[in-house]
Amino acid sequence: MKTNHAKVNDAVLAFLRVELERRYDCANIKRFKQFKDIDPETVAEFREFALRRVYPEGQARTEIDMAFCALQELLRSPRKIASLGKVALSAVWSLGRRLPMAVSAGQQVIQAFSCASAVETRLSQGVIAKGIPWKSGLKTDDMKSVFAELPAELFEELVAALVHLLELAGNRDTMQTGLGLLEKIAAIMDASDQWTASDRQGVSMAMDTLTEALSLFSHIDDRDVPRFVKGIEMVETDWYQTLRGDK
Repeated sequence: MKTNHAKVNDAVLAFLRVELERRYDCANIKRFKQFKDIDPETVAEFREFALRRVYPEGQARTEIDMAFCALQELLRSPRKIASLGKVALSAVWSLGRRLPMAVSAGQQVIQAFSCASAVETRLSQGVIAKGIPWKSGLKTDDMKSVFAELPAELFEELVAALVHLLELAGNRDTMQTGLGLLEKIAAIMDASDQWTASDRQGVSMAMDTLTEALSLFSHIDDRDVPRFVKGIEMVETDWYQTLRGDK
């Protein structure tokens, strides 16, 4: 009987969502000193952000897949990029030295999602190759063997992308600048019929993600941001190393 790869991927995504909720519950985060005196509600808000933007499910997942594919195509198209020439010049003039960081913030949204998708794909392939039962939900003990056979670099890249996105998000000036740049691009798109609905949706999705990330850090004192981000890195690293049997 032919395996339904899409349904296996859905099962892997469901597993990853459950694992994310588990590692950011109160009992687990208390193990990490970086979260001392950090409001548990802030950690919960990060968990919801990751569920929506890194591990979305159902229709939301389909929409984000399509939106970010369109955004990547836009960035690779010389013709479309040339059409944004005016907004690029305007951005260089108005945003100045903050422009590279603003562009980086937008790119990091795509990078974090792409790394998460790569992990999901490799885990799905492992589940199929090992013949692990998945129709009733994947079990942590079964998945340990799949994690163990994948290169650690795959998970390291995901953690690095997520940490980099959070570091940028913690810099309010950078995030607001990034949003300003995306708003300028969105305005150019709305004024011309050469842009497809997918092009607009890609930019809109990136704007929504940056807005949510900015909101997340609005509840954290600037002095606590590095410690909070380090805590996220520690939790993520502890999670995949435990499943891989590295510790």
